Amino acid sequence: MLQTASRVDRNRKLSFAVTPELHEKRKLALKVWNFYDVASVSVTSPKITGSRDIKNVFRSVAYSDSSIKLDRFLSLFNNDFSFLQDYIHDKFWNDLFLELTTSGKAEGDTIVFKDLFEQCHKVMLEQGQVFTPREDGRYNLENLSLSLKYMVQTLCEHKVFLPGFVIKCRHCSSRIRYSIEESKEKFTCKGCSGTNHLRAENPIAYKLNSLVKNNYGSKSAKGIYVPDGNMTAVRTLIHL
Repeated sequence: MLQTASRVDRNRKLSFAVTPELHEKRKLALKVWNFYDVASVSVTSPKITGSRDIKNVFRSVAYSDSSIKLDRFLSLFNNDFSFLQDYIHDKFWNDLFLELTTSGKAEGDTIVFKDLFEQCHKVMLEQGQVFTPREDGRYNLENLSLSLKYMVQTLCEHKVFLPGFVIKCRHCSSRIRYSIEESKEKFTCKGCSGTNHLRAENPIAYKLNSLVKNNYGSKSAKGIYVPDGNMTAVRTLIHL
């Protein structure tokens, strides 16, 4: 980069003015821009040779809504595609995420560990996995339960699953989910405002983060589920 009047002609020849100060120093510092700086200027400030007008149609750029949504989704998995692949390419987890995304249950997109375990066990049996008693091999129900608990814990720590409780109101019979932050000894029903107590047998209900749901797909105005293109991008990035 020359700190003096200079130009580059169409034949890419550089010429510059030698000022008295430069002549006295007898030294000239020349800095060549790297590719990324040149590309950035070419995109944000394109200029036709001989013209002073800057065609800056891309000067003001920003992420689209879909890009922002995808960026935050990847951040749930620490932008680690190997970690993400463990779930997206696994039939059980991918089907579960899709099921919770399209869930029409009254309590919403939640699942308790008992149901999660039963679904996983069913999928593994369908794929030909044979389970034995604990003393006869490592493929047993105890180890399956431990593995699932570990994976659910990991998903909770990354906020893919949000733990809470689904409480059935004793006044209006509504089944409503309450987050851990909302969990107290007494619950005020979000429907009828009646008071309910947390019961000892209430299992933890895991809610799928809306970021995951929105990147899988959403329902149209007609109530039809429409897959989101971001998931195609995610699978492509994993493949690369």
